[in-house]
Amino acid sequence: MPVPMHGTRLAPPLELDQPHPVMDARSATQDDIAAPGQALSRRMLLAAAAGIAAGSAAATPLRLPIAISDVGTQRFPRRVLALVAEGEGIEWDILPVPWPRMVAMAQRGEALAFGLSPTPRRQPLFAFSDALYDSRVWALSHRQQPPLLDHPDHLRGLAVCAGRGVSYGESIDTLLAESTQTSLVLGDVALRARLVMAQRCDVALFSSYVASSEALERKLRQRLPSAGGVVVHRQPLATWSTHIAVRRGHPLAQGLDRINRAIRRQHRAIQALVDAGR
Repeated sequence: MPVPMHGTRLAPPLELDQPHPVMDARSATQDDIAAPGQALSRRMLLAAAAGIAAGSAAATPLRLPIAISDVGTQRFPRRVLALVAEGEGIEWDILPVPWPRMVAMAQRGEALAFGLSPTPRRQPLFAFSDALYDSRVWALSHRQQPPLLDHPDHLRGLAVCAGRGVSYGESIDTLLAESTQTSLVLGDVALRARLVMAQRCDVALFSSYVASSEALERKLRQRLPSAGGVVVHRQPLATWSTHIAVRRGHPLAQGLDRINRAIRRQHRAIQALVDAGR
């Protein structure tokens, strides 16, 4: 039986699209929202809004703040954003922050957010770009006794480690919220593999654009050579589209039209980048 992780068991679980409770307990300032050295100035936001209002011609550079998850090397999202930028003359102010903070920044209109999916809970709050690519929910478990995981319902009764502030789709989110055995953690897939090997959870969930479980296992072992004791289940539990998003009605949302033109123009290049990760 997995050993509960002190300080990570949440009852009830953290609201998936809400800031970290510590941020709610005080009046958040710009410095609370962005990591040290990355605070967004009012001047930057006004400049972005002015750039959007100036016109949509590709010849006019458009500078936009965008937050990305600070987990891992950030190489893939930066490459995708570079392709989008090339497609329509966009310049990014890229802000790597923890995932819950990234969602909070977009919800407050502090920056665009890279990597959100349009869930029923998010759709009333956020305006979304066209889809960038598909992402998948993968399950990681101990190799010696892997549970049957062909459907989200198979998560019932299992101790699950999942990303704090991350949505895995409505059905999985509901199961995790109802379970008393859900541990919400920060950190990358290597950390979750360690938790599985330490028997802190039966299953760890993570999302990835990579479409092959074999490729994911190879990548995991490159980062964590001791991960031979875990297995990535062969079929993803869910698949969803990945987007750029910001608070609905905010001036930054006006930049989505230009972003969408860039996504359509660079669709093949983005898909080639995704395919290269397989």
